[in-house]
Amino acid sequence: MIAPEIKDIPLLNNQAFMDKFAHTESFVSSFNPNRFAIARLEESKTRLKVALPLPNVRSCNHDFVVVTGGVMQRSRHLKPCDIIVGQIFFLPAYQISSAISLSDDVSGFYVNFCDALLREVSGRQDPLQAFPFWSKDSPALWNLEGKVFDSILRILEKLEQFSKSSHPDRENVAAHHLLALFYELKPHLELPQKATTQKTAPQNRNAASFLAERFVELLNSEVGFENSLSTYAKHLNVSPNHLNKCVKKSFSKTALDLLQEHKLLEAKVLLKHSSAPIGLIAQQLGFNDLTSFGRFFKQKTGFLPSNYRKMIEKAE
Repeated sequence: MIAPEIKDIPLLNNQAFMDKFAHTESFVSSFNPNRFAIARLEESKTRLKVALPLPNVRSCNHDFVVVTGGVMQRSRHLKPCDIIVGQIFFLPAYQISSAISLSDDVSGFYVNFCDALLREVSGRQDPLQAFPFWSKDSPALWNLEGKVFDSILRILEKLEQFSKSSHPDRENVAAHHLLALFYELKPHLELPQKATTQKTAPQNRNAASFLAERFVELLNSEVGFENSLSTYAKHLNVSPNHLNKCVKKSFSKTALDLLQEHKLLEAKVLLKHSSAPIGLIAQQLGFNDLTSFGRFFKQKTGFLPSNYRKMIEKAE
């Protein structure tokens, strides 16, 4: 259960986000906004109720941005990104994010969608697994080459048209166009291959990768963390040892490394963006007491949590 003070970083579906930050009457769409939405960046400023930067939030949906003119600055967790012409920015669901700024000449597309939309047409439980750039550990920002960029824009323009149509199968059409867009991108947005000294059968490698991705998904979707890997392993119906092997094979890091990285990032976000007492943050992150949280945070950053919060406040 999330403590009230930690709800400073809310988890919102797309409708709730629009109700909170935008003039919803200015959006013209025949879609349920919690399933699919597309908007022009150049129209964003007039649609927002509040001035940028927006507060940090988590979204139940996935979204991506393609910029065709000017600059948009967004963050993924605490890392700001300047998105310029010819670039695409991916934000998987449950990631902490904020829209920071838009240049006066910004143009492009913002697309928001839920897993269910793609699941229903693909028949896959995890429809984005086929696209490495949607992994929560992949880079947020990618460059698009000229021909690929032009092809993506054509698909986005079709999606925009369908968002305002009364076509009886418009959701299916939109889902197929989205999948086509991702498959168009797939050969051009490849993650670096990790060196390995051990040959693994493709089916074993895929199974290990899927389990590792599920583990990362759990870390990203849970605001409160358990200190013990056995809790996550039990949830995934595997042994802690097997979970650790699969995570290390996929990410070249142990499961504990990833758990601590996510825990540290969450701690930084809450210390900076929430008014929660440090003891409550420690409890929310799965620490038994303030001392163990302080020891962990200082080991990773060189600062005690209280000193880190003061330093951030002074810097602002």
